[in-house]
Amino acid sequence: RVGQHHMELPAILLVGCGSVGSYILPELVNLGFTNIGISDPEKFVSGNSLRHYLGPRSNNRNKTSQLGFFMEYENPLVSVCTVSNLLDLDDNALTDTLSKYDIVIVAVGGTDLQRKFNYRFSKTSSTAWFIYNWLDAEGKGDHTLAMRYTHKGCYNCLFYDDGLSTARNKVSYAD
Repeated sequence: RVGQHHMELPAILLVGCGSVGSYILPELVNLGFTNIGISDPEKFVSGNSLRHYLGPRSNNRNKTSQLGFFMEYENPLVSVCTVSNLLDLDDNALTDTLSKYDIVIVAVGGTDLQRKFNYRFSKTSSTAWFIYNWLDAEGKGDHTLAMRYTHKGCYNCLFYDDGLSTARNKVSYAD
């Protein structure tokens, strides 16, 4: 629980504060994580209220500032840091940012965006755990891939079959 100091929990960076990421954040807080960074350049649109942690009161406001405010307001011992759009950072700034975190959770909506993050992250010397989380099309399933770039394999490996590049994710239930 937040406020109990039985062990030091790792610092976590949550990339993506949409319909999936906005629900991951409060669960991280419920699990006792107190040092959390969040990154998402988009503003909240009230049309997403049915599938998002934020309600209509946050319409047209930055997702990260709103989520950070509510998490810190409801849990005073939690520190939520807003992180710049990671794709806008140069390689050195990205490496410096990632060095502050032990775990990076990637909860962005599209495969193309996940692959962009994977490419950028793979070029850093980060020793963090990277956890990719995504939902399949048509609500057929969800997936989580935990990996480290210091070990063999990466998110992009899901798009290769027998050494050949493929457009579809080989673990997708929808495909």
